[in-house]
Amino acid sequence: MKFSTNVMGVIILILVLGIAVGVGLSLLKSAKYQDIEGYYFFELEKSPDVMNINFFTRIVDFLLALALFAVAFLAYRRMQTKRMLLVFTAFAFFALKWYVKLLDVFLAKKSFFTDTIGNAFEFIILLLLFLALFFKK
Repeated sequence: MKFSTNVMGVIILILVLGIAVGVGLSLLKSAKYQDIEGYYFFELEKSPDVMNINFFTRIVDFLLALALFAVAFLAYRRMQTKRMLLVFTAFAFFALKWYVKLLDVFLAKKSFFTDTIGNAFEFIILLLLFLALFFKK
């Protein structure tokens, strides 16, 4: 069964929104409300539900990053342009970032993947995608 690009985009958007709403509702369920000078804040508890959602979303993010990497690799093999090489490399770094985050959860118990390392990965990814804009082939 073949879908047009617009239909696939709508399906992906619905799936992403469904996951986001589900995660958001789960987080709100485990949040407690505080009233400070008339303002309401959410303070997430360190409950097992929140930790399981965090673990689950890291796995889903890694799998989506791996899927993007695979699609970009196939596109690069087909087109073999500098632009696709940069996009392929950016998605490779994206998949690598989430792989390292998963290793951090499993092996190091969240001790070595700092915000600085995450920011460095994101900077490299954005730089590669930005550079890809300037190549015609």
